[in-house]
Amino acid sequence: MQRRFENQSILITGASSRIGKATAKRFARESGHVTLFADRAEELRAVTASLQAEGLDVVECHGDVSVAADVERAVTVALEKSGRLDVLVSNTGMVYCEPLIEISEVHWDRLMAVNLKGMFIVSQRATYEMIKEGRGVILFTSSMA
Repeated sequence: MQRRFENQSILITGASSRIGKATAKRFARESGHVTLFADRAEELRAVTASLQAEGLDVVECHGDVSVAADVERAVTVALEKSGRLDVLVSNTGMVYCEPLIEISEVHWDRLMAVNLKGMFIVSQRATYEMIKEGRGVILFTSSMA
């Protein structure tokens, strides 16, 4: 395996399952210092333990991307390894599988908080760190949903 991300700090949101988990594994296998950030604590712990059992350099931070204080904590965790943030993979997303006419205002507000506000908060905070270093990469993922 290549070591393309050696000494680089990577923050991955939505890291407790599917795309986020696979992305975390790949960055860590290529020697990155990976911070896993997600709101599902049990799944996040399981992913972290699984990757650490492989000897990979990962840490976890439980929180919600739509809460600025949680995002701040995740960025702080990511900065602890190298003092900088090299890569953000903004991967958090959610959907309610219900017909348009049945979507409640509560569900709509949660969708907007996670899928839009969360992407904004985490990318804004990451960009702040990246500007200080004069470099960085932000990757946004989305689904067909």
